Amino acid sequence: MRIQFSVTAVAAALALSACSGEAEIDPEASEEAAGEAEMATPQVYESPKMESAEPPQLATADTLDPTYHGVWDYVEGMCDPMSDMRLEISGDRLEFYESGGDIVNIERESNGDRLVTVAMSGEGETWDTTFRFEMDSSGQFLIVSGTEEDGFDGVPRKRCS
Repeated sequence: MRIQFSVTAVAAALALSACSGEAEIDPEASEEAAGEAEMATPQVYESPKMESAEPPQLATADTLDPTYHGVWDYVEGMCDPMSDMRLEISGDRLEFYESGGDIVNIERESNGDRLVTVAMSGEGETWDTTFRFEMDSSGQFLIVSGTEEDGFDGVPRKRCS
């Protein structure tokens, strides 16, 4: 505490002298305060970094990485829970307005897109489908498109939460 007070006192004295137009600084007092502050600075020792044989996984075969988690809605939507374009994504599940499904497989493409295979159910039916997730670099916009057989063109969505 005493050392912090000394540094603070020197800083306050410098500020006061600057305000009063005086430029007199006692060099010995400044050096002494700086020396005390340097001695009070704790030594930080870093432990050696362990090198991993494999890079960290962003996603597993059936768990989507956290970058995609959250609530998404059409770019012109209001993020209302009743929006028919709403999509809620968790690590292992997708929830649309009237359907949802468990993620059964994820493939990461070389361009960063994800191909997400989902066992869907809704309105009394069940089916498997694959979605392509294309996220912009800011992480705030996501284009979700389906397979050609679904006829599901890319729908741009914004992050709601």
